[in-house]
Amino acid sequence: MNKGSLEAMEPLLGDLDEPVEPTQPKPVKTRFPKQWLLLFMIALLLYNAAVVTMTLTHTVSELDPPYSPAHSVIKQERHRLWDGEPTIYAQSPSPQVDAAWEDLLAGVNVRVTREEMVLAGENMTNAAQLLNGDYLAVLGVYHQIHCLDILRKGLHMDYYTSKITESDRLRNMNTAHYDHCVERLRRAIMCHADLSIYSAEWVADSHEPEPKILRSNGESNCLNWNAVETWARGRALERKKFYLRPGPFEKERGPSG
Repeated sequence: MNKGSLEAMEPLLGDLDEPVEPTQPKPVKTRFPKQWLLLFMIALLLYNAAVVTMTLTHTVSELDPPYSPAHSVIKQERHRLWDGEPTIYAQSPSPQVDAAWEDLLAGVNVRVTREEMVLAGENMTNAAQLLNGDYLAVLGVYHQIHCLDILRKGLHMDYYTSKITESDRLRNMNTAHYDHCVERLRRAIMCHADLSIYSAEWVADSHEPEPKILRSNGESNCLNWNAVETWARGRALERKKFYLRPGPFEKERGPSG
């Protein structure tokens, strides 16, 4: 084999068994140190946790109230739970007491528009409608006060028997209506549960029939009643002086009140 043939057999890239020193990549300088990146990740996790907590808190304890046309007048105020003196509403029956309850219920029947009925989610089928196209409605709080008044009168039928009409007795002063009112008040009281503290206080010897009473120095957040009453009176339908369009079950077609 000649010299030229030997030269042709040598590898063009040199000896493949010869070790080659690896090339080390140059370190890339980052704009932020690792410590700052870690702090950023921790802050992001804390922010996400706070958002979730606020969302759950709003869902559980700060539900938006359902629609009512009277919500625009809501005002909160603080009231003491116990002032030690009974009001006229808790006194024995008399013309003055009856007048106070009647005045308290002056806004029991109010007019609402069709739009307000729809926004409140009311069923429009067979809804009692006034002659002008509005609808007859009652705020829940007035329903509850009406029930209190009915139960109050029921406790004093010895006084009211001779003072109410037969139709009023048949419609309102009966066991079925009393039971209805007890249930409505039970639901309202439990829905708006008052968590204030009442303490027992001794007022007599422990062997006497009523040796202690419940009293409270606590306060509660209440709606401003004057604002609610002003709204209701502004839409009130005077009792026995308003007329409804005939309902679908009328035997005689004509306005009813």
